Amino acid sequence: MPSNNNNGKVAVITGSSKGIGKAIAKEFAKTGYSVVLNSRDKEDLSRATQDIAKEIGDSNNNMISYVQGDISQEHVCTLLIEEAVKRFGRIDVLVNNAGISGASTKINEISTNDWNYVIDVNLKGAFLCTSEALKHMIQSSNSTTASSNIKNKNYSIINISSVHESIPQPDAAHYAASKGGMQMLTKKYSYGSSRQRDTS
Repeated sequence: MPSNNNNGKVAVITGSSKGIGKAIAKEFAKTGYSVVLNSRDKEDLSRATQDIAKEIGDSNNNMISYVQGDISQEHVCTLLIEEAVKRFGRIDVLVNNAGISGASTKINEISTNDWNYVIDVNLKGAFLCTSEALKHMIQSSNSTTASSNIKNKNYSIINISSVHESIPQPDAAHYAASKGGMQMLTKKYSYGSSRQRDTS
């Protein structure tokens, strides 16, 4: 059963149908958060939802939802954040976990399409989700009539990065560039209005 310490709080985790993202979502759920999962694969999302629901004893999925889609697409990021707000009334935590490594290829052999897609998923997706989430986080923080009747003053954005944000990875210039960009994106937001962390 989930802890009651975080009842009413909501976490959105991108790329959370398996692996690290799923584990992060499960831990949030176990500590009382409602969670919104995301993946491109609907079957993986369904299995992850069932697994987490079983782990926390939520047979009716009252604390879990998901949005299928590729977060390199702006409308998917908008739907993902809107699902948290419409279903659970707020968003307290965004975890930008979704990422792809791309093909292992020498820099002079990387196609424009491959370069763009790695950057779009790993970096643009984090930017889009963060920008959309902040609209609601800041509004809730300043509002006295948040739908949950709880002021959201402790929102967090967590970016999952890599050692390759600072250590070059052989034959993966597009991946390393995306993670280096993630580090700088995190630093930029941390100087602004968000409470944002980078986890390498």
